[in-house]
Amino acid sequence: MNLREMDIRREERQAALAEGMQIGLSKGLKQGLNQGIKQGLAEGKTQGAMEKSVEAAVIAVQKYNARPEVAAKDFNAPLPKVLEKLGQ
Repeated sequence: MNLREMDIRREERQAALAEGMQIGLSKGLKQGLNQGIKQGLAEGKTQGAMEKSVEAAVIAVQKYNARPEVAAKDFNAPLPKVLEKLGQ
């Protein structure tokens, strides 16, 4: 094998390595984005459910004169958030 052939093989290896890295990065980015979207949606649903439970507890306090502690417990809402919404 002469020097020219060795240079060609080295260039081919480098090109193949660069292509492989690009493919790997592309796949990794796509996988990471998909995972991030799923995680974001799950966190959004959890936060939305918590906000809804706080709203229900606040309504129970305001409309039905329930004690904030009882309303928070009944609706699985965090008491500090209920009290914050009530302005206490």
